[in-house]
Amino acid sequence: VRASGISKLTYFEIYRRPELTGVTLEDMTIRVNQDLAPHVTLTPIEGKVTSQTWAITARTGAADATIDENTGDITTGSETGTLTVQATYNGSIVATCTVTIINVYESLVPVTGTTTWNWNGAASDETKINDAANLGVILANYINGANFEKLEGIEGNYEYAYRNNSYPGFQGTQLHLVTTVPGMLTITARNSGSGQRVYVNNHEVTTSDLTSTPTDYMIAVPAGDVTITSSTGQNMRIYAMKFDTDLSAYELTDNVLGGYERAVTEGRYGTICLPKAGVMVGAAIFEVAYLDNNDPYKKIFFDEVISGEMVAGRPYIFLPNEGATQLGVFYTDDTEEAAGNYRGLFGSHTQEVLATDGTNYILLNNQYCRVANLNTSVGANRAYFKIGVEGGVPTNAVAPAPGRRRVSMSAQGEQVATGMEEAQSDNLQCAKIVIDGHFFILRGEKMYDATGRLVK
Repeated sequence: VRASGISKLTYFEIYRRPELTGVTLEDMTIRVNQDLAPHVTLTPIEGKVTSQTWAITARTGAADATIDENTGDITTGSETGTLTVQATYNGSIVATCTVTIINVYESLVPVTGTTTWNWNGAASDETKINDAANLGVILANYINGANFEKLEGIEGNYEYAYRNNSYPGFQGTQLHLVTTVPGMLTITARNSGSGQRVYVNNHEVTTSDLTSTPTDYMIAVPAGDVTITSSTGQNMRIYAMKFDTDLSAYELTDNVLGGYERAVTEGRYGTICLPKAGVMVGAAIFEVAYLDNNDPYKKIFFDEVISGEMVAGRPYIFLPNEGATQLGVFYTDDTEEAAGNYRGLFGSHTQEVLATDGTNYILLNNQYCRVANLNTSVGANRAYFKIGVEGGVPTNAVAPAPGRRRVSMSAQGEQVATGMEEAQSDNLQCAKIVIDGHFFILRGEKMYDATGRLVK
């Protein structure tokens, strides 16, 4: 700026206060005994950040949690609780967030696919942990992403150890993981004392006390919580564990709980109902959705159970996989349940003769159902339909859940007339055919005209 009558020029560099763009400060959940910085991005105009500070402005519990006022790094102690964190830029508050501090066993990350954990020589020194509240933190420090937690309400001495000397492995009374899909859990274990056994979801996987030789124990587990425990008051030494989502790579005899198998034909539907819960391999399984009475073929719709998990005593229909000659069901529980009814599909654990009252239907010739006739029966571990009665297949239409495959088949009750008029005949012959799921009777007759002459 040049002033009149003044020979000296004075220049002033004028800045407006930088504005912030892209400010994000998200609520977080972090664990005890952890260092973590809030997720924040501060991008001022021309990149001129002159002052940025952080502070904890309120807290509930978590008295031992601190924050670095320059970097925003939060250090948690042993106490749980909540914090209100505030970011200040050039003296003005620009963002706040809530930080929740929890114990490790409340922050379990589900196992989403095939995963292996190996304790053989994992630690540099023997480390014993009697502080159950911090167990998961110490485990995670040794094995990245292990996602184990302490279980409440299970008796044991709660002593855990890593070893890398002549007795490597994890020694403790309990472990817990969460899976998003079913699979095979293999535990490699040996003894560290007497009277030791291993249990998974309360099912014993060891047929006798653990020996000094590392041994593999396999058990199929459903999606969800998986608990691994020892005998009361005893430790178990686990060298390694593997969770494998590909059950088809195993034999039914590998599974501690066993299973069920049946010969099948590719592309041919069937029914199944088992007394124990399990996971189907070699075929897709479907549940009844509804019956469309307005369809000329009286279609029954079915929705696929994507996980392949079967509920004990619940009936299903199945469709073998391409090229399959046998299906298998890996049991995940040894508790038996009576055969039940699910949306009009009735299961049976034994062979059953059906009543001929016009309400019972069987799956026949792959893709249609027909009403039960005299002496019609269903075999053991199979199922039949009830239509038109209370408890039968529902007729209210329902949309399939996202991602679930839907199939249908017709339910034919009464025989369909041929439309032929009666005429004088002899040597009556009948033939029955099925077209689009309907039964037709074709009659081959000698026909005569009004004068009694044979029509050729």
